[in-house]
Amino acid sequence: MSEPNDWWKRAERRAVRANRRRRLGRALLAPFRFVLAPRSPATVAVTVVLAVAAVLAGGYLWRHPDRLTDRFTADHSSAPAPVTDPFVGTPAYDYPSGAAGITLPTPHAVGGYSAATVRTALTAVRTVLVRGHLERRMLVDHDDSALLAALARDSRRRGQELVHDGVFGLRVADDAELTGQQPRVKGSLTVSVTHQRTTKYLTITSNVVWAYAFRHASDPVVVHDKLVFWYVTGDHLAAESRGVWIRDSQAYLYAMDCAASDHGLLKPGPDIDPSAKPGGGAGDGTAMYDPKHALAVSNDCR
Repeated sequence: MSEPNDWWKRAERRAVRANRRRRLGRALLAPFRFVLAPRSPATVAVTVVLAVAAVLAGGYLWRHPDRLTDRFTADHSSAPAPVTDPFVGTPAYDYPSGAAGITLPTPHAVGGYSAATVRTALTAVRTVLVRGHLERRMLVDHDDSALLAALARDSRRRGQELVHDGVFGLRVADDAELTGQQPRVKGSLTVSVTHQRTTKYLTITSNVVWAYAFRHASDPVVVHDKLVFWYVTGDHLAAESRGVWIRDSQAYLYAMDCAASDHGLLKPGPDIDPSAKPGGGAGDGTAMYDPKHALAVSNDCR
């Protein structure tokens, strides 16, 4: 295994691979069904325009010059040491494992929503994040049933479409294999209230960095995403409309395979990626692990 300090050298020379923010081609209408019919025909349904931004493939390809034979090295016969912990030497080494890395704020009443409602919303969104980013059945088995069950019933069909589009939930490529280590996680949730016309929505925004260790890869694959959710509640709405709705998604990926990411899949990037543009390079690879890093980054994939 390479020394921790070697990672810093590699990170400085890696190609950058990022996504452009992409609209899904059509506005998404998600009607909230009322328990009682409104008085006016003009308000038969409250609709939410669910404009989901897809940054499908974003991220960075990391090249590994340290793997190449040093022409100045006398001994050319020694094989490289096996990779045992891709987190060593990276910022993710100090991040909590799994869901422990998601920081929730202390619930307070906001915008007419009680502290208890805010607590329920935070817990519900945390469940969505865990099922979409950390559970094996989603990552490896590509089974989205538990993830979709955490959404409001009326939003599940659209949630499933977003999973298939690769913009909601994470899936590992079939020809890649995670190690037994839990992903390292760092990020938080914030609470706000969104007003649209005469309707308000309790809004939970996640901003989290997820680092995944793969077998036969010397560095983790990094996903930094920001997801915006609405927590819909109220006795005037049918039970099918109450719960978590995904409102917006933006992300970049780092140290991943360009071709796999085009299909919404996670896979570590090879030393030389034919799907990446030549000549790229990350000036500071450590910045990609920072939840404060801007999500709008350059794209080095073809």
